[in-house]
Amino acid sequence: MSSYGDGFVSLWISFERDSKTFWITTGLFPQEFIITFSKSAELTRIRTQTKSVRQMSVEFCDEKNAIGKYQRLFGPVEIKDEATGLQIESQQFKPTRCRSLKVKLISGWQDFAVVYKIEFEAK
Repeated sequence: MSSYGDGFVSLWISFERDSKTFWITTGLFPQEFIITFSKSAELTRIRTQTKSVRQMSVEFCDEKNAIGKYQRLFGPVEIKDEATGLQIESQQFKPTRCRSLKVKLISGWQDFAVVYKIEFEAK
């Protein structure tokens, strides 16, 4: 996983910036992963590109050691099962200072779900 940012104006994370690289569940739900930024950012929107994700939520923490200190940012949200397979979702929220995010895939439309890309907008 890699990240790119230009003064946190528009920070985005994708998996090696290659559409052939992705994160996939192990077949059981829920699944979660944590994204940690090198410094705090004030996020305002998260966009995701996924496949077979049914419900998702995101939690945040603005502390360097975030163990057990996450708060809900949004969700759970229900994501429509797209005929094309690619689900594009965007969640906007009040500006929230974050150091790390916990992305939770609560359920899927199939046994396995895939995360292709996560983009963040920040102030």
